Amino acid sequence: LEANREGLRRQITRLMPSMDGRHDPIVVDNRDWLSPMTMLDLLREVGVHFKVNEMLRRDSVRTRLESESGMTFAEFTYSLLQARDFEHLHQQFNCELQIGGSDQWGNIVSGIDLMKRCGTGEGFGLVWPLLLIGLLGLRVRAAVVAAVLVSAIAAIAVHRAILWDDG
Repeated sequence: LEANREGLRRQITRLMPSMDGRHDPIVVDNRDWLSPMTMLDLLREVGVHFKVNEMLRRDSVRTRLESESGMTFAEFTYSLLQARDFEHLHQQFNCELQIGGSDQWGNIVSGIDLMKRCGTGEGFGLVWPLLLIGLLGLRVRAAVVAAVLVSAIAAIAVHRAILWDDG
């Protein structure tokens, strides 16, 4: 895990080098805020803000459900974890923009919705086709998501998240 985190940090540093020589990427691990949560905590704090019928209407979910391989419960509920990630990054680092591959759109929207429904702030999402991200040299998997901290210096995170600190 540490090798993966360091590899992600190096990739992002090459794509988004420090603008002033003082703001190097900071790597944070979502296990720090998700591990203490029990399943009951997740359902009580996050799950109550989502309607199953809304989640089922998402193209990504519908496509997976109609596919031969289907969708596991873990995959279906993953958007709740990612929503919590975005909300946490917003609260702790003022992260306002989450960037990812087009396959992450539904998960990104979940984070935006969670912030809106909890009244913790406003978030934005930006996605690119996976092919474009691959051309930029990033290794993209379903679990990789990027988020950008909008401040005097742009900040970027990659799921177990790499962030630029503006102070």
